[in-house]
Amino acid sequence: AAGVRTAVGFATGPGKNSGWVAYRSGAVVTYGAAPRLGPAPAGFGLVAGIASMPTGGFWLVNASGQVAAFGHARTHAGPMPLTTTVGIASSATGRGYLLLDAVGNVYPHGDATFYGEPSGAPGPFKEIVATPNHKGYWALSGTGHVYGFGDAHSYGPQVAQGAGAHAFVAMASTPDGHGYWEATAAGVVRSYGDAPKLETKVAPGLVAIIPSARRDGYTELADNGHMHRFGRTTALIADVMTAPQSSKLSLLRRSHHTSTTTTTAVRSATTTAVRSATTTAVRSAT
Repeated sequence: AAGVRTAVGFATGPGKNSGWVAYRSGAVVTYGAAPRLGPAPAGFGLVAGIASMPTGGFWLVNASGQVAAFGHARTHAGPMPLTTTVGIASSATGRGYLLLDAVGNVYPHGDATFYGEPSGAPGPFKEIVATPNHKGYWALSGTGHVYGFGDAHSYGPQVAQGAGAHAFVAMASTPDGHGYWEATAAGVVRSYGDAPKLETKVAPGLVAIIPSARRDGYTELADNGHMHRFGRTTALIADVMTAPQSSKLSLLRRSHHTSTTTTTAVRSATTTAVRSATTTAVRSAT
């Protein structure tokens, strides 16, 4: 099916520079020291979003609002979305989560707190992002409008900026929650509040923004699984042993056409895997 090999989002892992990239097919690629978890169970359908929980693990959600849990994460009771589900965000404890549908309805599950929703506002909605202290959240519309609830403040924009091919699809909070970035699928990034404006290259196919821990950079995740770094941020190294075969080949074939970050990450992960296999073979022979 079209789009099955498309990356849909990133969830931060328990260790430094670690996490998971989810693909629409249900495949999950591990980065850094994050444990190998996934893929989605058989018959789960196409993945719409991914979110991590504080103590290690993540959830996948499909377009119908069905949730699959991995690691320490668990599924929780709550209302099912009335329309297409587009995003998921963890509660402060990880014993609950919020779901967002395309028309702006927010559905709390487990111990997640409902602070409000932008239902009825111009959409379609694309993503829900919790504030760093989880006492609020933002809902991003394709128009570029960001709606804040709880302690989440809306810093802009004041007028619609995206539609159609230029619709906004992703956003990320700064570490202190006093600003955010939002981006279009074409790779245009806008900054608001205390989010610094960085010199970036327009990279079509953007699906997620992964902020650095210090507010001075971020990594863009493209729908083909490639990552591009801007500002001061550390490379995320993929565990190629968990990547879909087509993604491994694509990454390696683009070694002369992609960013240094991506190429270095793949080579480093590949070298580590080869060294590990060689060491095991030598010890076994001895």
